[in-house]
Amino acid sequence: MELMDLLSRLEGVQGNGQRFKAKCPAHQDDKPSLSITTRDDGKILMHCHAGCEITDIVRALGIKLSDLMPPRAEDEHKGRFRERILKTYDYRDENGKLLYQAVRYVPKAFRQRRPDGRGGWIWNVEGVRRVAYRLPDVIKAVNEGAQALFIVEGEKDADRLWSLGVPATCNAAGAGKWGDGETSSLAFLPESIEVVILPDNDLAGAKHAAEVAYQLRRAGKSVRVVDLPGLPDKGDVSDWLDAGHTVEDLWRVCGLDKPEKAPEVTVVHEPKPAPDFHLTDLGNAQRLIFRHGQDLRYVPAWGKWMVWTGKRWEVDESGEVQRRAKETVRSIYEEAAREVDDQRRKALSDHARRSESEARIRAMVTLACSESGVAVTPDDLDADPMLLNVANGTLDLRTGELRPHNRNDLITKIIPTAYKPDSECPTWLKFLHRVMNGDEDLVCFLAQAVGYSLTGSTREQCMFFLYGTGANGKSTFLETLRWLFGGYAAQAESETFLVRRSDQVRSDIARLVGTRFVAANEVEDGRRLSEVLVKQLTGSDRITARFLYRDFFEFTPTFKIWMAGNHKPIIRGTDEGIWRRLRLIPFEVTIPPEERDLSLMDKLKAEAEGILAWAVDGCLTWQTFGLTVPDAVRDATASYRDEMDVLGEFIAEECRVSQSVQVLAKDLYEAWKRWCEDNGEFAGTAKRFGMKLRERGFVAEKRNGKTYYVGLTLNLT
Repeated sequence: MELMDLLSRLEGVQGNGQRFKAKCPAHQDDKPSLSITTRDDGKILMHCHAGCEITDIVRALGIKLSDLMPPRAEDEHKGRFRERILKTYDYRDENGKLLYQAVRYVPKAFRQRRPDGRGGWIWNVEGVRRVAYRLPDVIKAVNEGAQALFIVEGEKDADRLWSLGVPATCNAAGAGKWGDGETSSLAFLPESIEVVILPDNDLAGAKHAAEVAYQLRRAGKSVRVVDLPGLPDKGDVSDWLDAGHTVEDLWRVCGLDKPEKAPEVTVVHEPKPAPDFHLTDLGNAQRLIFRHGQDLRYVPAWGKWMVWTGKRWEVDESGEVQRRAKETVRSIYEEAAREVDDQRRKALSDHARRSESEARIRAMVTLACSESGVAVTPDDLDADPMLLNVANGTLDLRTGELRPHNRNDLITKIIPTAYKPDSECPTWLKFLHRVMNGDEDLVCFLAQAVGYSLTGSTREQCMFFLYGTGANGKSTFLETLRWLFGGYAAQAESETFLVRRSDQVRSDIARLVGTRFVAANEVEDGRRLSEVLVKQLTGSDRITARFLYRDFFEFTPTFKIWMAGNHKPIIRGTDEGIWRRLRLIPFEVTIPPEERDLSLMDKLKAEAEGILAWAVDGCLTWQTFGLTVPDAVRDATASYRDEMDVLGEFIAEECRVSQSVQVLAKDLYEAWKRWCEDNGEFAGTAKRFGMKLRERGFVAEKRNGKTYYVGLTLNLT
């Protein structure tokens, strides 16, 4: 144990250096009868002149005899070093006389001492007048016309502000220790001086600020409490300055200046007049919504809070709602500080203390979920398919008009690029013309398709498939757009849109909710497209999905699927229902090695504003003319359909089509199975085979117990 620790446990301490006197804790001591000394080796000696045993003394102090022994070498090796004084802070009266000191130690600890009049110290401040820190400096600053006096929680912060030319003070011993002495020492402050309290960002700081504000207001001073924006938990004004803020920022945030432009975030804690909330959990919930409700929404279907960031609504995954609930508790102390009725003030203070418990904070947040105007449904979010959130505002894609971000739009996503309609993207356009082999119609189609993808509309009911061998720009194209679309984009596995080998929870579909651009790369050779799913996802009907271990929910797709691959997925269907949804975009140019630019992605990202402007132009064109499909896309899609038409190939090779002929169904199916086996195709059942024939217009007739197909027959061998 260190000597200072021991002295702090005793009363009536007097002395200096290595010799002290104090009241003995082992008996009723009216005058100091306990001597305390230290030997050169660090051992602490105590002797009661009234005759108390050392064992009784240490027992009364709540320590052990071994605590009086000097630290061992191995203890010091383990880091148990003796304390040393790091810095002292003088507390002087109006005339500069030293009244007492606050002493800071290493390891971090604080104690107070007063002069004994003989060049030494008495390690307590009993009976000493208490004053505000740096009182002579404060008086001088006021006399020289200071506009404000800042009150902080510690001498270090006060000195930091003085070093920047800002008058500041505090009390000794930290939060909760401001008393009548400090208040009376500032009685000279004129009405023109604004007292600004800067609390540390914790509950202790809030309590301290509320108490200081109450005492100074009762003394007739003009006081405001300011929460510095962006403070970390337990942060103080020094942390705020260390984060890059300036004195000018401080004055603006505190409302002591009138800058031409307000700071981006200003939190002046002078709350608007609040209703008289009850001192209950429900009252606290109503306080939370009163103070922060405009920036909070709750989604019952998800069981999650959302917080307004200034540009969009974001699911709270960082505990922001909890932090605002804690701030609401701190505000109750400020309610108490403003209350003039002593009984009501005490009730508020008691309620604030009770509200600090984890259970009360949890109850506040839980009850706030159902307050009026707080709850929203998933369908309420991102509801307008023609609004696009970008870095510098919200873009109405119907008109191309940019307006400020608005929390009432309930937008949850954002493209982290500013929309500047005059921006250009020469590298992007050069890239597109190269990979499209100079086909201007294809480049224009891509602009319309990408512009259409900016919206939440699915009226075209189509998906895009980029096809071609390697080194042709498909991946660069998709990756650039996926990056550009930001929160509106999602990367999906191609497996998502293919026939599954197992029936598992489709959480991969659930995670696409609310997106507008979905990219999927590399389809394995021989895999089948899930035609039913693609029809659902490219339509306008509501579909069902769920996350793993969560309930099912319904949503309306807003995304456009962009797949790319060196292999085309197999499509069994021959109906218009699937083929009218396919837009196969050919990437037929192979970029030679000497042309490949390894820094191309970086160059394209540097043109983000220009590419966004290009896409918005494409969107406006699409709304005027629709999705104008060029011949290259139409021909490539038709060729793809022919390639997938296995039954048509069989009929062309093995059958003759004529209204005057017929064939026995059994014979036709047997021929089909042999042909499929020879060509490595899947034959399927006779029932499915018959269904596909009927889709092509071939009629089945039964005669004499046998089934015939009319309109075709097998070729004679």
